[in-house]
Order: sequence, then structure tokens, then C-alpha cells
Amino acid sequence: MSPVLKAQNSALALETRYETLEDKIRDLKNHPQKVLSSIELYSQKAKLENSQERSYRAYVLGTLYAENRKKPAYADSMLITAAQIGQPHIMGDALMTNGMLHELNENYNVALSSYVNAQKNLSEKDTPYLSNVLNLNIARIRNYLGQNAEAKLLLLEALTFFRQNHGVVEHTDYRDYYMHSLIALLDTQSKLGEFADNKKLVAEGISFIEDEKMPQFRPYFVGSEGIDAYYRKNYPLAISKLNHALTLYSDNWKHLTEKFYLGMSYYKAGKHPEALKYLTMLDEEFRKTGKIDPQFRPAFETLYEYHKNTGNVQKQLEYVNKLLQINTLYEKNYKELFQQLSSRYDNKLLQEEKEQLQNRLVSDRIQSGIISGVSLLIACVSIFIALRYYRRRNYYKKLYEEFSAIPQADAPGREAEQTAKPNEAEADEPQTEGLHETVPASVVEEKEFEPEETVPVQSDIKSAGDLNPLLVEQIVDKLHHFEQEKGYMKKNLTLTALASRCGTNSTYLSKVLNQNMGQSFNAYLNTLRLNEVIHMWKSRPKTRQLSIQETANKLGYSTAQSFSKNFQERYHISPTYFLKRLNDDEPI
Repeated sequence: MSPVLKAQNSALALETRYETLEDKIRDLKNHPQKVLSSIELYSQKAKLENSQERSYRAYVLGTLYAENRKKPAYADSMLITAAQIGQPHIMGDALMTNGMLHELNENYNVALSSYVNAQKNLSEKDTPYLSNVLNLNIARIRNYLGQNAEAKLLLLEALTFFRQNHGVVEHTDYRDYYMHSLIALLDTQSKLGEFADNKKLVAEGISFIEDEKMPQFRPYFVGSEGIDAYYRKNYPLAISKLNHALTLYSDNWKHLTEKFYLGMSYYKAGKHPEALKYLTMLDEEFRKTGKIDPQFRPAFETLYEYHKNTGNVQKQLEYVNKLLQINTLYEKNYKELFQQLSSRYDNKLLQEEKEQLQNRLVSDRIQSGIISGVSLLIACVSIFIALRYYRRRNYYKKLYEEFSAIPQADAPGREAEQTAKPNEAEADEPQTEGLHETVPASVVEEKEFEPEETVPVQSDIKSAGDLNPLLVEQIVDKLHHFEQEKGYMKKNLTLTALASRCGTNSTYLSKVLNQNMGQSFNAYLNTLRLNEVIHMWKSRPKTRQLSIQETANKLGYSTAQSFSKNFQERYHISPTYFLKRLNDDEPI
């Protein structure tokens, strides 16, 4: 920094009041990158005025509001400065702030140690607010470590104080601490199985947040009711309350506690799919962070048991490994807590289970390989047989059709001709000379429509894309007559025949249909026919008794398959299904 700029900053620091800087820092608390300059200006002003107390305050603000990566450095400077000042209440405040930072970063052992040391420096008489905030913080850590009875004593003390003292003191709203004390005590008593006072505590909290207009705390009390119901084994109530709590939250926190108890409640109630949805959220969090709240360990035990019951060996092994990983984590960081864990899943048992699962997986892979090989061989043989059968069947069908087409002999001497010995050259080839296809009268193409009044294509049409409005109007009018007369039910109707009826050519008619109907000729014809059959079945119920083939013929389709295919494509159901339902709803 240049001397000129440094001098300007010094002047600005001296001119700005501490209160102004602190207000600005609080206003920017949600923008840690922007707040840094104000914290540095505060610190610079304190150094220029040689005020250790103000320097200490600058470091506290940095620990609270700076970027996370800078907070540890501010915390170290805060502790050093507090030690230099040498006043117990300042040292206690510094240790408590340091504990809050480590608790936020989930370094619970360091946080607890810092809180306990802070407690030695703070006097209930001289600093009652800080002392009871400290009680609340220590209780929260002890709950985390499974020391619920010790936590309850501290919470009762903190709640008694904040019940009477919950105003705003030096920019701190102690109503929040009153609510936190109530919620923490509710959860602690539920874990201890002491439910007698919980209903009264919930009513106290709900009444306060309604009077003080603090709706952000309501879901915590609803969630506490759900946790209380879980420990009382009232799982339907727990599910209802916890689901309701999750819908009420409007912040960005993950609320894993509610999700844990919700997943466990679903599992205990026998609703395993719903349980897995929430329990796997905890698994995903552990995968991402490598950390897990000790109270969530039963989620992993439950996931292991679920996959054991369903016979998923791979998943069983996955959760055995995770339980071993969690045990290692707890044994390293929380020795006292580790000793309290259920011996049902101690390391020895888990290691034995792991070895058995690994051996079983190897055995399953070998067995699976054998089964897969045999299955592949069977599949190949089956395909070979099926192809051979298919080819032979088609060859037979072809020969059968060819020989069926030979006209029957009706003249004397035919038998002799058929039994005559072929010459050597002809003997190796099938006797197909003289074969011809006969077409039954039933499938002879019907006569096309005779054209009505012919309207020649106008000569002023310069290209295929330019349509004459007058001619289009005439064609559309003829199409209307065609529809009214149900000409679309004529069999073997072609675009050319319809164009002739409309007095134009097939190309021009195709463009008119696309422009005015938004359809091709085939789509237009199908639409009319399918609309007709729906109308026919509904208005003339007896027509439903016709077979699909008879119905197809009546509509102008050449085959029942063609009719069924078009019906299915349009309505996404088969005509037989449609008829069945229609007959159920409207009996004939």
C-alpha cells in the first residue's frame, strides 16, 4: 500500500466511530467478503488509538462475521489479545467465542474443552447472560456426546434464567436463547424417557412465539413433538408431526435430525420404502462430509438390517464397512461415547460379519458365473432351434401357397399327366411350371368413386406452394360433402380417387389437406373412420356385436390388424379393450 493511501485509511479510521463501524459490519453479516474492509478499519483504528480492548473486539467481529477461511486466524488473535488484557470475563468471552467457532465446524471435543475453560473464567454473578449462554452451549455438546443427564441439569439452569431475562442486550436478542433452551430441554427429556413436562414446555414455547411474532421457531417445537412421540413409540404421531415440521421450515438448513427421526419412525411403523428415502439422506451426508452425528448411527444399523432381511449381500457388506468406519471415527474422537455404543454392533462382531459376507460374495459370483454360462448356452440353443423352426415353417408355407394356387384338373387325362415321369433335367427342380395366382372375388378392389362436377386446376397456380383461394374453397366444400356422405367408409379409397371427386389432382389435394386440415391424406382418412366407429358404437350399440374384422370391413379398412393398429396409435388402447369398457359402462 502506498504511503498516501495508508495515510488516507488512517485518517478515515480515526474519523469513523466504533459504533458506526460495528453497525456496518452487522449490516453486512451475510456478505463476508464485503465485511472484511470494515473489520480491518475497526482493527486499524484500535491500533492507532492503542486500545487493546478495541483490538480484542475487532478480532471477535472477525471470528463472527469474516469468511470461514479467515475465522481461525481471527480466533487465534482474539485469544492472544484476551490473555494480554488479563481480565477473566474477557478471557471467558474469548474462550466461549472460540468454542462456538469449533462447534460450528463440528470439532466438538475442542469446542467442549473451550467452553469448559470459559466457564472457569465467567462468574454467574458478574456475567449472568454469558454464563447461561455457556450453559446452553455446553449442554448442546454433552447431548451430542450422549451425556443427556448432565446436559439436562445445565439446560434447566439456562431455561430458568432466560425465562425471566429475554430482552435485547448489546445487540443480542436473548429471546432466541430462551427458545433454544426450551427446544434443547424438550429433546433431552425425550431421549431420557422423561416425558411428563414436555407437553407443558411445548405449550409454553408456542404461546411465546405467537405473542412475540417469532414464527421461525414454530417448526422446531412441532419437530420436538415428533421426537417425543418417537421415543414414546407412537410412530404414526411422530410421522405426522415430523412431516409437518419439515414443511414449515423456510431456511436453508438440512434439518437432518427431523429426517433421521422421520426415517426411523417410518421403519418402526413397517413402512420401509418411505424410511429408506430419509435414512439414505443421512448416508449421503456421511459420504460427502465423512462426519456423522452420533445420534444418527442407528440409521446405518437399520440400513444394514434392512438389506440383511432382503438378502442383498452387497449392500450388507457396504453398511458393515460404514459401521466399522463410524466406530473408528468415534473411537478416535469420542472415546467416552464409543464405550456407550451398543455391543450388538461392536468391532469384533462387525469384522466377523464382514468376513462371512465377503466369502459369500465370492461364492455367489462363482455360482452366478456358472448359472450365466448355462443360461447363455440354453439361450443360444433355443435361438438356433427357433430360427430353424421359423425358416422351415416359412419354407413350408411358401410351398403350400404355391401348390394351392394350381387350378384343379377338370379334363380327362390330367391324372396321367401328373403321374408322368419327369425327364432327368426336370427331376432336380420343383414342378412349378404353369403355376399362377388366383385372386378370390372377395378381395377384388372395389370401383373407385366416380368424379362429380370437375373443377380444373387453375392456370394461375405458379408453383406447388401457391394455392388458389377460390379453388381451395371449392375443394373444401366437396370434402364436406364427402364427409357427410361418409365416402371415407369406401374400401380401397385412394388419394387419386378422392382428388378426382374433388375436381383436382392428388398433389393439389394433398396440399389442401395439409393446409386446411393439418393432416396428410392417410391421417385425414383415419381420423374420419375412427371418429365414425366411436360414434357408431355409442349410438348403435348392436354394432358392438360385430367382430373386429367385420367392423374393419365396414369402416373401409382392408384388415382387422390395420384397423386395430390405427385405433391403438390414436387412442393408446386396443379396440377390444375399448369395447369391453364401453359395454361395462353402457350395456347393450
